[in-house]
Amino acid sequence: MTAARAGNGKSRAPLAIVLHTHMPYVKGYGTWPFGEEWLWEVYASSYLPVTELVRQGAPLTISLTPVLADQYEAPASGARCRAFYDEARRASHEEDQQWLIPTGLHGEHAASEHSWLEYERAIAHLDATGGDLLGALAGTSLWTSSATHAVLPLLATEAGVRLQVGTGAASHRRRAGKWDGGFWLPECAWDPELEAPLIEEGVRMVCVELTGAQPGEAAGARAPWRTPDGLRIVPIDRPLIDAVWHHDGYPAHADYRSSHARSYQGHALWNNAHEPYDPAKGAARARADAADWAQRCAQALADGIPRVVAFDTELFGHWWHEGPIFLAAALEALAEAGVELVTADELVARTELATAPAPPASTWGAGRDLRTWSAPKVSTITWDLRRAELDLLLTRGPGGLPEAALRDLLALQSSDWAFMVTEDRASSYGWARFAEHRRATTVPAGALPSSTPRLRHLAPDLAHDALAVG
Repeated sequence: MTAARAGNGKSRAPLAIVLHTHMPYVKGYGTWPFGEEWLWEVYASSYLPVTELVRQGAPLTISLTPVLADQYEAPASGARCRAFYDEARRASHEEDQQWLIPTGLHGEHAASEHSWLEYERAIAHLDATGGDLLGALAGTSLWTSSATHAVLPLLATEAGVRLQVGTGAASHRRRAGKWDGGFWLPECAWDPELEAPLIEEGVRMVCVELTGAQPGEAAGARAPWRTPDGLRIVPIDRPLIDAVWHHDGYPAHADYRSSHARSYQGHALWNNAHEPYDPAKGAARARADAADWAQRCAQALADGIPRVVAFDTELFGHWWHEGPIFLAAALEALAEAGVELVTADELVARTELATAPAPPASTWGAGRDLRTWSAPKVSTITWDLRRAELDLLLTRGPGGLPEAALRDLLALQSSDWAFMVTEDRASSYGWARFAEHRRATTVPAGALPSSTPRLRHLAPDLAHDALAVG
């Protein structure tokens, strides 16, 4: 396979798009507006349209967190999801529409009818697949992640890292049948001390954020490399990412549907200019922006350095309604611009890797450091999750630790609780979830009523021996 030619006669390097797919463990922990509803909403809006592109042949690199797969794999999840669409969402749209036309809001009524279409498509998919929620994701996923999306540099011990990584790897191997070692670091949080436990658990390549971590080096202008111990380091291209995923990036355009302005029933009916949403204008804008982004990618790749861009899968549909249209159009525009799109695994395999030390610590969060998950506002979470991990190690008996205790620890370690508090997104829910799991970890063997019964579907591929190390 040969690379495309750039306008200057040089070979244009390939591009890889990594999509990180994640939702926290919310099954059984609340419904609207926080909790289990998130699983069903994001499935219809993001996961179905994105995975359909992969099934059609798009070489997108999908990473899937085990905690999300755990919930979709749980018995009756498909039935609960379908019931949510067919009952709760159908009724809420009907209630919206009952008052929109009488009050003269005809544009909003049309937007509501458009909004219902994605639920109709999801219902048809579930009926066709027998309610198999996980099939659409597991069959297209190349990479895995840690068990419950823990920020690995914030864990207290190497044994704790092994528990998260080993459980995630085992989960992926069982569901996908194989694993080539691609691993998404939650929050792209990297520290050189992670290298040894990652390699020992089978990880071969990770994405890193170099912006701010490599002084004097242009963001995104470095090809993947290999550390002396063999870990493939894959930098993500910040300028190309920010064109799509930034507060003033493409999704901020006035023509796009607002994800914040909602009706009484929680439906998005307006655009970013606070006017009734026009689906045709939104779709046209998405295609125009996709063409612009493809040209940016082509120009960047003309220097012969391969690029990797990474996004949360949920951006495409859940947070940016027109995101799936943009993504589909971008695939076509990239091909027209002569850009070769490959998976991240193929990009690394085709790159002549230099050997160099691992990069310094970094994340893709605020400040490119750990402040989002460790700032004073969430210091209680930061220290208590480490204390819980150490307490379990200290109380470990000759028979190891009970599964219930390990699952509560995994649930506690999720990065989502601190993120919700720091970003003030469902902050009260984040605090409540953290407090419940922390309370459960303070009682040996789960002697008090705790979250454990509701965690029965979490981490079925639990790495039992991880905390026996050392």
